[in-house]
Amino acid sequence: MKYLLTICMFAYLPLQAQQIVNYVFVGDNGITENVNEAHSFIIVKKYGNRFQRLDYKINSPLVKERNYTDSSLSILEGAYHFYNPEGELIEAGKYKNNLKDGSWYHFNDRSKMILEEKFQDGILMSTTTDFSPKKDSVKQEAFKDEKEAVYGKGNSDWLKYLRKNLNSKVGLQSAKGGTVDVQFIIDTDGKIQNIYLKKSFEYALDEEAKRVIEKSPVWNPAFQNGKSVKAYRIQPISFNITN
Repeated sequence: MKYLLTICMFAYLPLQAQQIVNYVFVGDNGITENVNEAHSFIIVKKYGNRFQRLDYKINSPLVKERNYTDSSLSILEGAYHFYNPEGELIEAGKYKNNLKDGSWYHFNDRSKMILEEKFQDGILMSTTTDFSPKKDSVKQEAFKDEKEAVYGKGNSDWLKYLRKNLNSKVGLQSAKGGTVDVQFIIDTDGKIQNIYLKKSFEYALDEEAKRVIEKSPVWNPAFQNGKSVKAYRIQPISFNITN
């Protein structure tokens, strides 16, 4: 059953919006063409002139996501995400020309941030472990027109969009079905950006969850302190194998 599901999963790949340029199975002795020897697989996608590598255990959550500027996957550039065996995000950051850059975040198994590291050109500049709320020394002016980002007329419209556009057959690609948590940003123009997995489950389910978020029409952006601001969202998406 395990390998039948894997074969079905790869049959699903051409349906995805991204261009998949390579995938390989990995066994105890490295890359293998024998699916029965494999315990893992690697997917390589191309986005314009960028490349993304996804490492998965078979019928299991994502292990690692890395992004590159070259087809040989030698120059790290952009987002990096690392997950524990349960599919929970435990490390996130970005690379610039193969060097860690900007803020890198570390989370415990309850998704609580426990460490922030700040890098510049690969050099660790500072670390933070205290994330207790800080009191504002300056009181912010209140605006009556402050509002959260919303899709259409509200949550009911967003749920209708998800139900209408999710491919219900994708649940059949899973051994047992499950829930994927997708994090994303609604920018100041109401467009979706920075989509990534907060919690992975399996490849086919992860891809469908990201796809439906990516295809979202424009939202009404959040408004705060007299201007449009970015808003952060985490959307759980559940798949049932009986669909």
